[in-house]
Amino acid sequence: MLARNLVLDRVLSGWSGVRLLGVLLLVALNWGGPAEAASPQETRVVRVYYPDDAMRNRILISFESALLETQYDEGYHLLEATQADVDKLEAAGLAVKEEPFYQPPTRRLPGYSCYETVEETLACVYTIKLETSYACPDTCAEDGAD
Repeated sequence: MLARNLVLDRVLSGWSGVRLLGVLLLVALNWGGPAEAASPQETRVVRVYYPDDAMRNRILISFESALLETQYDEGYHLLEATQADVDKLEAAGLAVKEEPFYQPPTRRLPGYSCYETVEETLACVYTIKLETSYACPDTCAEDGAD
């Protein structure tokens, strides 16, 4: 045990704190343990690429209730699919790719569609802040405090 600690101390002595912190952060982010297989009924969002308009329409008809959106320019549908659905799509020769960062469109209150959501208002404020040279007042500077 003592020899192991001496070796570890010798290895780490040449590393700066920032480099060591970076390595530890990478290890922590990648530490996930064994990957779990998705259950057959668990859904996930996937991209399904279609080669032509006929196949696009067939997917629309077959997976209408699972359709989230379609990107016509890029040639794919976003579907909420189970593993069984993915297997069927791949068996049909379609390219299926998982979409882990899908953000659904914000929903509005019925009858109040003209009002922005809180997220949209904050995004607008941040955009205005970035596009102008306006700086928020620093109240500490007025008091003479540092």
